[in-house]
Amino acid sequence: MARHRLWGRFCGAASDRTTRSRDAAGTGRSGSCQNGEVSECVSKLDLLSQNQSLAFATTEAELKRVCSHLTGALDCVNAFTRRCFNEKQQDVYKRLTSGAAQLIEDFCREGSPFRLTYLKHSKCYKELQDDYNKCASIYVAQRAETQVQTMSAQDKIRNSCCQMDGYKQCAKTAVLRHCDVEAAELAEDIIVKAGGYLVTTHCSGYRIDEPSCRGCSARVAIALSATVAVMAGLHLLPRTL
Repeated sequence: MARHRLWGRFCGAASDRTTRSRDAAGTGRSGSCQNGEVSECVSKLDLLSQNQSLAFATTEAELKRVCSHLTGALDCVNAFTRRCFNEKQQDVYKRLTSGAAQLIEDFCREGSPFRLTYLKHSKCYKELQDDYNKCASIYVAQRAETQVQTMSAQDKIRNSCCQMDGYKQCAKTAVLRHCDVEAAELAEDIIVKAGGYLVTTHCSGYRIDEPSCRGCSARVAIALSATVAVMAGLHLLPRTL
């Protein structure tokens, strides 16, 4: 599920983090640490945003093209952080993005179990483009709402975690409808890894359909109620997230 929104979300987050840290660091060591530098890095993903067929690669040749853009964007951002961040800022950046970086490495390493499993289910994933877009659109809208709301740091974490779980469950259920359990678990794994350190550290106690997420956005809750119904109908229990 090499979704351009997913990769774009990672690189966009990297852009936000590098911008904030660059502002804290001043002009940087080389004098070229401007916001536009990171924007140029993220722009390397434009092809994936514009080409739906490529975003859902189904062949080794297509995967190579996707990986060229993914690794290029990541290398570009990493070069920026090495040039413009101090040691402490680099450590924080690496920790926050380690999951997504590992995901890209696994996805782009020829012969890796992750890549082979993806290719096995890639045609089924490609048929679910509209479903993925719906899940991603809900998630992106909720993230935008959270950013402008005034709330405590803990509530922001709770909302972010509940939104991420909603996105994860929405995508996983879409796959379960049309593919198989292995494909659904891989889709879930991609989202968890892309979420990285913050998700694995802070979000283990939050489930969109449980009291821990009560009061979070109704749109996410509505989307996830359908998820629960489909899973029950299929008599499939997801792994403990």
